[in-house]
Amino acid sequence: SLLRSAIERRGRILGQNHPDTADAMDRLGMAYRNNNYPEKAEPLHREALRIHAQFLGEEHPDTLHSMYRLAGSLYSQWVLEEAEAVCRRALEPSLRVLGPEHIETLKIQHMLANSLNGQGRHTDAETMYRENLAALLRTVGPTHFTTLTVQRFLAGCLVQQRKYPEAETLLREALDAACETYGPEHSDTSIRLMCALASVLAKQR
Repeated sequence: SLLRSAIERRGRILGQNHPDTADAMDRLGMAYRNNNYPEKAEPLHREALRIHAQFLGEEHPDTLHSMYRLAGSLYSQWVLEEAEAVCRRALEPSLRVLGPEHIETLKIQHMLANSLNGQGRHTDAETMYRENLAALLRTVGPTHFTTLTVQRFLAGCLVQQRKYPEAETLLREALDAACETYGPEHSDTSIRLMCALASVLAKQR
C-alpha cells in the first residue's frame, strides 16, 4: 500500500526511529482500524507511541495522539482494561499541556468513558460522558462530528441503565443536528443515530 511504502521510504531516509516514520505508522494504523482491522493497527500504534515518547517526550501532542490511537485500537478489540490505562496515561498530561477543552483532550476523555462503559462501569462512564458533552457543546458546538458521537454514546450508556426517555431525547436532538449538517444518509452520523433511536423506541414499547 501507499502508506506502507511511505513507512519503508521514511525508514530508509530518516531512520526507523524518526518521529516522521512514527507518523506514517500511525496513519497506516488508522487505515487498518477504519477498515475493521484493529488487531493490525495495534502494533503500529504501539511502535509509533514508543518512538514519539522516546524522541519527543511523554507530554508532546504527537505522543498523546499516539496514545489515543492505541487506546482506540484496544477498545475496538474489547481490550478494555488496557484501553482505560492508556487513556488515563494520556489524559493527565493532555489536560495540563493542551487544556481541558482542547479537542484532543476531549477525544481522550471520550475514549476513557467508552472503556469504562464497556466494563460495565456505567455510572462512572455517564458522568464522564456528560462532562465531555458539555465541554464539546461549549467549544465546537452541537453539530460537530465528535459532539454527535459523544451524544450517541451517552444515550447508549443511559439505555444500559434503562433511562430510556432521556436517551430518546438526546438521540432526537443529535439526529436533527446530524441531518441538518451532514444529511440524512450520512453513515457515520445520521444513519447510526437513526438506528440507535429505533432501538430505544423499540425498548419502550
